[in-house]
Amino acid sequence: MIKSPYCRQGNKLPILKDIIELIPPHAIYCEPFVGSGVVFFNLPKASHGSILNDLDKNVVNILKLIKKAPLSPNRYRHDLNTLEKIKNFYDSHKNTTEDLLLYYRIIACNGFNSKTFTSARQIYNDSNPTAILKNLKYYKQMLKGVKISNKDYIDIILKYDSPETFFFIDPPYENTHVNFYATPVDIDYEVMAFLLQNINGKFLLTINDSPNIRKVFKGFKIKKIGVKTTWYNKKELRKELLIMNY
Repeated sequence: MIKSPYCRQGNKLPILKDIIELIPPHAIYCEPFVGSGVVFFNLPKASHGSILNDLDKNVVNILKLIKKAPLSPNRYRHDLNTLEKIKNFYDSHKNTTEDLLLYYRIIACNGFNSKTFTSARQIYNDSNPTAILKNLKYYKQMLKGVKISNKDYIDIILKYDSPETFFFIDPPYENTHVNFYATPVDIDYEVMAFLLQNINGKFLLTINDSPNIRKVFKGFKIKKIGVKTTWYNKKELRKELLIMNY
């Protein structure tokens, strides 16, 4: 199991096995809300290409930086092992690929509970951003030839829909706090359901379990699962749904 190269609220690592077991054969792979990208990084590469999209420019930036980042460890800072050093680097980093890769990793992973931030004063976590280098070669290989975009999910689904396409769809959940994402997204789930009713490809949607969600997506196959998380009530499992058209 490969962890995501960066941190992200709603990371699908806790239910990765459940998701992968349900993914059908496909030639084209597409994520309209790539988020952490952990599902993509744990699948074989699609034979006819992959598309990763997100409205969060921080996500798009770090994925693009990974594609062109040099593999030589000597080109990166390795002294960012204290909170003070990380904060200083955040304020004084250079605009090189190497520094920017670490900079966006800090934005993704060093805020409180992995929430985005805009000031060094909001950095709470002292985890070393060079942890991204551990699997950098693998990440680069997986992203080779992959299309990375920053567009509305509807445009992405309409553009890449085909009988050979599989969409893994992980949108913001109902009532998601705006501070969870750098670019807040207000999803109309009824519009999403209507769109998915008319596609040629297959999709798997992960979403919170609620009466409203069940009503909106009642025309599809729905599987309920329980999810353990580090921030939720540890005595209970958070209820989520896996929704499919196959």
